[in-house]
Amino acid sequence: MSIPYFFVYFHLIRQLIFSYQITCQQLECEETLYESSIQMSQMKAPVQIIYLNGPSSSGKTTFAKALQDSLEPLFLLVGIDKIIGWMPEKVNDWTGGEAPLGFSWKKGQDASGHLIHELQSGPFAKKIAKTFQDIILLLAQKGHSIIIDDVSFGQEQIDEWKKLLRDFHVLWIGVNAPLDVIEQREKERGNRMVGSARAQFHKVHENVTYDLEIDTHHGSPSQNIQKIQELIAARGPAKSERFHFQHAKSSQKNLLEQWFQQPHIHEWMHGVGLQNTLNGLTKFFEGKTTTTYWIGYDHDTPFAFLITSPAGEDATTLDVFICDVNYLGKGLAVPMIRQFLTDHFSHMKKVLIDPEAANTRAIHVYKKVGFQIIGEFIASWHPVPHYQMELNMSQL
Repeated sequence: MSIPYFFVYFHLIRQLIFSYQITCQQLECEETLYESSIQMSQMKAPVQIIYLNGPSSSGKTTFAKALQDSLEPLFLLVGIDKIIGWMPEKVNDWTGGEAPLGFSWKKGQDASGHLIHELQSGPFAKKIAKTFQDIILLLAQKGHSIIIDDVSFGQEQIDEWKKLLRDFHVLWIGVNAPLDVIEQREKERGNRMVGSARAQFHKVHENVTYDLEIDTHHGSPSQNIQKIQELIAARGPAKSERFHFQHAKSSQKNLLEQWFQQPHIHEWMHGVGLQNTLNGLTKFFEGKTTTTYWIGYDHDTPFAFLITSPAGEDATTLDVFICDVNYLGKGLAVPMIRQFLTDHFSHMKKVLIDPEAANTRAIHVYKKVGFQIIGEFIASWHPVPHYQMELNMSQL
């Protein structure tokens, strides 16, 4: 090959590689933007997840498919039966035998003497059930709308789901039908253990409160779907704010004292500083101070403690503590502080905060919010170096 042709081929190859790189970058960018748009749209949706709970043969799965076809935006339908289908067949026994690792049936009688078969779960089956929850959480975090087709046994298991999905807009639906209808469906299906529907019928809805309960025998799919759509419409546009803040109440004094005793709080609030805070709370409850003490809530769960105090006409001081240990290391401090200041101090020009110089984690969080170090001092209540940090609210 002559020298000129070599350079022509080299140039063409280089252009192809460059074009391929640009195309990949564009695809990656488009994928990221698409995923972000899904997540943003779901944050605004009144309902992102519809959880259907009902006994075997209640018509839940058939109804879930009809519901999925009727809804906009597009909903994924994920059921526990699909996850069980991933398990090796040898690990489960659906014929009445034993399955030490997986799922099996235990024969018995109910209070009226009727035959029942209760579901048993070995260690591998319990792991699969937990994996099912992990999958749902991941799909929700990715912004997908989801219909969950599940069988949970009573309030305790439903409460586990509610705790898992507390950051999302969920509609909790109980699915049922008369017992005689469920048992007849069980016989007609031919692939269910006789007595399993009866066993679940008595336990699935025990002490559970739903947003809506539907009957698949007395109500047609279209009628039940309409009820759900009306309930979704009644909720209206969802608020994107996760947190809200209220003044601390005297009835919460014990909670606050418990929080202050925790090692991760006591490390930075102790001695004179702790006593000053306790004295300040007493004065606040009596209405004798301009300092305000706040509780931060994640929906209905109190998890944070905040203190503000006027610093002139256009500024406020701020102290922040994430008190519930379950909220540590979750990346929540920055959005929480920003929302708190936006909700309650948008009229201020400046916010001042004074962490210990050794509290590097707090300083890192404050810098991410937008605070800047403007000075250093030795505090009278704890004679070690502290930073004076300032936030210009116009830059929040």
